[in-house]
Amino acid sequence: MIFKRVNVNGPVDVDPIVLVAKAVTSFDPANGSVSIRISVPMAPSRQITLPFSFAYDTNGAFYIGQPKVGGGPAYEATPTISPFSQGGWNYAYPAMSLFGSTWQIPNNDRNYTCHGSFNYVFQDSRGGRHNLGLSVSPNVQVGDFNCNEGIQQDGEYTTGGEGSILATTSVPTQNTGTFPAVAVTDGDGTMYDFPAANPGLYGTAVLASTVVDRNGNQVTKTGTTSVVYQDSIGRTALNVSGLGANPDTVTVGGLSSPYSVYWTTASASFTDNMVSLDSGGQPCPTGMGASSSVVSKIVLPNGRQFTFTYDPTYGMVSKIQYPTGGYVRYAWGLNSQAEAGVWWETTSQALYTGRAVTIFPQ
Repeated sequence: MIFKRVNVNGPVDVDPIVLVAKAVTSFDPANGSVSIRISVPMAPSRQITLPFSFAYDTNGAFYIGQPKVGGGPAYEATPTISPFSQGGWNYAYPAMSLFGSTWQIPNNDRNYTCHGSFNYVFQDSRGGRHNLGLSVSPNVQVGDFNCNEGIQQDGEYTTGGEGSILATTSVPTQNTGTFPAVAVTDGDGTMYDFPAANPGLYGTAVLASTVVDRNGNQVTKTGTTSVVYQDSIGRTALNVSGLGANPDTVTVGGLSSPYSVYWTTASASFTDNMVSLDSGGQPCPTGMGASSSVVSKIVLPNGRQFTFTYDPTYGMVSKIQYPTGGYVRYAWGLNSQAEAGVWWETTSQALYTGRAVTIFPQ
């Protein structure tokens, strides 16, 4: 079921709100996920105008992960590898994440450690994510072996992409754990340039330093602690103070006042009725719990606001209150029809269903 803007007579969205924010929410019954996109109006630039939105995805909030030794599976907040996202929320900049790995090759009487990269994911300016399929390692010869054999000897993948999105990178010349810049081109011919990055073993994310359309018009990112985008005629199109400052300040060119983003903590606590395979299928109830920082409200330049409430059992968004008083509400529960997932000596129903209910005040 898809929830979109109703007509101007409805309470979810009316014209004065559309001038400073437009919200689209969607629910996917196939996997029980909810997505929210609150887009803001960007001042038109010459030929190229980069969109910006506040984005939330339950798929990026919590998950049931592998257990610690001697225990059952754990409910965990999705690891944050980017300074621009947390708790399922992110500011929808063009961004790219990647992970690193190490392995060893023989080197006389000792081993030599090689560094490789993998799991490159491109986030477009609307918050959509795309697997790039890149993986590179340095061209460093050690005796009869070379690090460019790749992770698990998979070789080098300097080109990749998904659908109409294409990506290219190059083979590192040094074995330092830093991997070369990446160029991503979308179906419209717009190119996103990402700088070299060192992901370590736990991953990292970088923002596009420039975005160039097929005619050469360019948007440039500046700033370190804050994120500033200059449009193709040199104006400041977007200035974001950071993430998690409570409030974050998001200033958009052409608007007299900024957006203010406030954060709170969403906690989850529930029991999953697992079955122990080691004891003949006996019930093995397992407590689950986690917490994460999430957006509590977004105050618009006109003083109105979106507010967000979170389910105390599973930690997912349970209610979106619109500036006009209308709201969308979600009820969450374990999916009894989900396939079982096995963790060592336990099994659990590991997927969630979201039952979406939309209520409009009269």
